Amino acid sequence: MKRFLITLLCLLGIAAVSEAQDISSLEKIGRVTSVSKNEQGVILNCQDKSQVALTVLASDLIRVRASFNKPLPARDHSWAIAKENWSTPLWSLNETADSIIISTAEVEVVIHRSPLLIDFRDARTHALLNSDEQPMAYDTKGCWRE
Repeated sequence: MKRFLITLLCLLGIAAVSEAQDISSLEKIGRVTSVSKNEQGVILNCQDKSQVALTVLASDLIRVRASFNKPLPARDHSWAIAKENWSTPLWSLNETADSIIISTAEVEVVIHRSPLLIDFRDARTHALLNSDEQPMAYDTKGCWRE
């Protein structure tokens, strides 16, 4: 009986802590207002003062970082990518009124300006590999939500 009560209390505690995110309350990231190219990629400046950086790490790996309502922090750290020094492969940038395209030998990234959506495609076949279904969004504390 004691074990049952402890288990029940733990389950109630977990239920109280885990609440569903109301996506209707999230702010959508603003449209892209300008693009800054550097040696390793691009930084997108958005209407709401958010910044998104796309860094070409390898011909098949492009890192996406976002900072909501403020510039990207100067300190760059990734929990997902341990390697810190990359030799940037050849890549190109093409801009149109509606999109920004980053291309390497293996991958093509299409960034839609408004709303800000990112598609990853195979560079040879242009087949879609991955795509945003809806714009990036964040809560009132600036935390990213999918």
